[in-house]
Amino acid sequence: MKKFLISSMLFIFLFTSKSFTQEGYQSGDHETLVFPTALTMEKGKFYFTSYELALLNFTGAPTATTHIGVFTLFPIMTTFLETASLGVKQRISISDKFNVAGILSYTPKAEFLTFGGVATYGKREEHYSIGFIGFKTFIHDDFIFSEEDNVDYLVYFSGAYDVSKRITLLAETSFLAGVDNSLILGIGVRFRYEDLSWELGGIRPLMGNLGDLIMIPMIKANFVF
Repeated sequence: MKKFLISSMLFIFLFTSKSFTQEGYQSGDHETLVFPTALTMEKGKFYFTSYELALLNFTGAPTATTHIGVFTLFPIMTTFLETASLGVKQRISISDKFNVAGILSYTPKAEFLTFGGVATYGKREEHYSIGFIGFKTFIHDDFIFSEEDNVDYLVYFSGAYDVSKRITLLAETSFLAGVDNSLILGIGVRFRYEDLSWELGGIRPLMGNLGDLIMIPMIKANFVF
């Protein structure tokens, strides 16, 4: 499985390295609140993202269709590097409005692999995505949730809509396949500048008794350079 996934991503990279150039990327377009879209930066660009000041993501674009990055916890303790994950996203342009991307990341210390795909339709001013993310650990040689909950992957839907030159509305929903009461909603707003964007949002499970909880707050910042 491990060799198959890595070989597949290498094949996609070689096959799509000369794909159509995507126009108009702006800070934050690579994802909605937390889930990726199929959109990518221009060749030679980088982005830095901070989630709640707790999680950090540094990613570069060696081609106009490829993202390669590192994701880690904020360096509060000397062991923070043990949480570092290496990731890649490879985009394929089907048309000027339809893009798909393969996603792969690996955490060496935990021997933890995530893999998946996403399809995004629309222009950057208004686009909608559907994707899935699978989880696997090689320590136990089994999908993380499969022994207890019979869950192998997460499915999500998301959308982004520009209401003005500087403001984008965001929404996403996701669920863990095979798990009851796992539907989660996320909504937010993105404030965009030339190479900087920041987001305010909230996440809420849509099933189960949550008492007086309305939403779990979220703040995120993106910087492109």
